[in-house]
Amino acid sequence: MANLDDVAKALGFDKQRETEVHMWGLVSSVNKDGSYQVRLNDSNVTTRCARCVEADAGDRVLVLKMRNGSTVALAQKL
Repeated sequence: MANLDDVAKALGFDKQRETEVHMWGLVSSVNKDGSYQVRLNDSNVTTRCARCVEADAGDRVLVLKMRNGSTVALAQKL
């Protein structure tokens, strides 16, 4: 028998419970608007990240994935 949490998850309401997470990523390229294309956690897929730190292609950056799905590069790994 399904409980209320199972029903909410099936309907997609569990997305509101997601927390913000930090992860390391590799800058693949810098977009014309200054944002970065970042490969997260050794993935082959890139995601667009807002820029809060100076970095170049090939640099490792700390990325914050926010609850709304947006991502931002916060710090560079030296």
